[in-house]
Amino acid sequence: MAGAESLGDFESSPGVHRIFCRNCGSPIISRRPGPPEIIRVRIGTLDSYLKTKPHAHIFFADRAEWYEFEDDVAKYAERPH
Repeated sequence: MAGAESLGDFESSPGVHRIFCRNCGSPIISRRPGPPEIIRVRIGTLDSYLKTKPHAHIFFADRAEWYEFEDDVAKYAERPH
């Protein structure tokens, strides 16, 4: 994988891995125990068009009160289990 040498991996709690840029410290990906096919990509790190839409909005209860969501995507007040 191109650029893999620039990535660091930190286990922040048992089984929870945070992948970050070794050059600037920016978070890139996180992995948690559970389904191994699910990773969380920090969307701000992408510079290309996304072909798929979000599956859910998490921490919806903590969103800015002025931000309006006009989609039918599932919304969770906290992280779903």
